[in-house]
Amino acid sequence: MKCLVVSEIEASAEEKIEFLRELHLFTSVVGASTAEQAIAKLKRYAYDIVILDLGPTKDENMLLLKQIRAERIFVCVIMMSHENALDYIAEAFSYGVSDYLLKPSSCKRFTVSRASRKKSGIWNSFP
Repeated sequence: MKCLVVSEIEASAEEKIEFLRELHLFTSVVGASTAEQAIAKLKRYAYDIVILDLGPTKDENMLLLKQIRAERIFVCVIMMSHENALDYIAEAFSYGVSDYLLKPSSCKRFTVSRASRKKSGIWNSFP
């Protein structure tokens, strides 16, 4: 499985990438620091999962999520955000996120999310 981590904050991206590599769950874990880079990589390579943690504003994550769906790129997306408004979270799920991790979240939360999604059989299901 291939994973793309989208984060404009370099230190945050590097931490997530290193953690995911240490899990040995993915054959490849790479990063993108902008929405444009993410879309270009998603069009060029077949990723199985995207960890979406784009920026300090909630709009950046949602815009990229909408663009991924508009481009008909079928990939499992886990969104990370500080935004805890239920309408925002519901909107993210309406665009097909597989999970929503409220920041600050720990790496342990990601492994719990992955295990529950895999067990339920929806880890690789897309809208």
